[in-house]
Amino acid sequence: MASGFSVTSGNEDSKSEIENAHFFVLFVSDKSLASDRIQRQIGLACARQRGTEGYRPIVIQVFAREAHWRRLGTAPAFPVRDFDSGELSDLLALDPAFDELVYPAARSALIAFMRPTLLVTRCDIWNAETLNETEVFKLYAEFFPPKERDDPEDIAQWVLSTDVGTVRSFDLSGGGEISYQLDSRYFVLNVARRAIGLGFVTHDYRARLTYVNYVGLQRCWREGQLARTLFQEIVAVLADLFRDGEALILEVEPFDIDAVNATIERLKTNPEAVSQAELDEIRKILRIGFYQKLDFFLFVDAATGRPLPCRSPCVDPSNDPESWACEEADYWIMWRARSGDAPCSSGVAADWRRAIHCIYVEILLKSVVERGAFPAREHYWEYGNRIVERTIARTQGTTIELRQFPDRSWYDRWRALDIDLPI
Repeated sequence: MASGFSVTSGNEDSKSEIENAHFFVLFVSDKSLASDRIQRQIGLACARQRGTEGYRPIVIQVFAREAHWRRLGTAPAFPVRDFDSGELSDLLALDPAFDELVYPAARSALIAFMRPTLLVTRCDIWNAETLNETEVFKLYAEFFPPKERDDPEDIAQWVLSTDVGTVRSFDLSGGGEISYQLDSRYFVLNVARRAIGLGFVTHDYRARLTYVNYVGLQRCWREGQLARTLFQEIVAVLADLFRDGEALILEVEPFDIDAVNATIERLKTNPEAVSQAELDEIRKILRIGFYQKLDFFLFVDAATGRPLPCRSPCVDPSNDPESWACEEADYWIMWRARSGDAPCSSGVAADWRRAIHCIYVEILLKSVVERGAFPAREHYWEYGNRIVERTIARTQGTTIELRQFPDRSWYDRWRALDIDLPI
C-alpha cells in the first residue's frame, strides 16, 4: 500500500514543507552536524512532532559512510535549534537502526519501516497482546468520546474469540433455539511501527452483508488519497475472506438539510457566526460525502428524495427497561455493492429490509442477548424486534431507491467557503 506520502529532508528551506511532511529524512554527516540551517530544520521537525503527539513528521536518520566520528569510534548527538531564533534547544540522540555500516540489512529495514502495512485480526494478529501492542486502541480513543467507545477488551474478545465465523446459538424461554453466524475483523494500518488507521467490520453470513462499524485515519495522515487507499485495501481483504459477501452497509447520523443550508448561506457573509452545534451538523454531511466518494449510497424515499430514517434499539439493556426508549437513536443506512458499481433499481426495497435486519437483529440483538447477563433478556429480545418491525412497516409501499444525498452542489458551496473542518 502506498499513497501520496510527502517526504522532506535537510535540503528543503520551506517551513511549510517541513511542517506538512509525513517523513523528515535527516542525513547525518560531518557537514550536517555542523550546519546551523539543518539544525534549525530538525528543530522545526521535532517541534512539529511534539505538536502532533509524534505522528508527523516521522524523523528518519540515515548516515554518511565517511564521517569523522566513525574514525573516532564515537556516536555523536545532533544539535537541535529553534527554527526561528536559532537558539540551541536540545541534542538529538542518533539511532543507528538504519546505518548500513552497523546493520547490513538497514536498507531493507528502512523500506519496511516506511511502508504502510495493513494488519488483520486472525490473519496477522492472533492474540490480544499483539493487538494491544499496535497501540490501535489509543487511536480508537482519539476518534470517539468515552460514551461511544466499546471496551477494548470486549473488542479483542469479539474479533479474536467470539465472532469467528462459527454458528452460535442460545435459548430463550418460549422462543426456542436462536442461532446466528458472524465474523468480526479489526484492521490496523501501521506506518513506522505505529497505528495511523483502523477499521472494524462484522460479516453476517446469513444476510451475506458486511457491516462497517467504523473506518478511520489519524487526522495528521488524512491528506491525499491514503483514506481511500485504506478503504480499498480493506475491501480487497474482505473479498478474499468473505467470498459470499454481496455488499457493505453502515449507519450514518441524519442531519437537517434545511438548517445546514441556512448555516452555509449565513457563513457566506459572516464566517464567524457559527455555533459548535452547527459545525457538528455540517460534519455529518462531510462524513456522508466521504463515504459517497467510496461508492456508498443512501436508501432514500423516491417520492421525497430524502433518506429513510431507521430506528436503532437501545444498545445497552443492562439499565432499567424503562430507560431503553431514551437510548434509542435514528440513523440513515448506506449501501455499497461489493463491486463498487452504481446500484441498480430492482430489489432495493428487499435490500433495505435485509440491511436493517442484519444490523439490528443478527448483529446487535442476537449478540447482546446471548452474551448479556441481565435479567430482562427475553423482554429485550421482544423490544428490539418490535423496533425493527416498526421501521420496516413504516416503509411498506414506499418506493425506495439508492441515491447520493445531498447532491454535489451542496459540497461545492461548502468548499467555496474554504473552512477547514476535520470530520
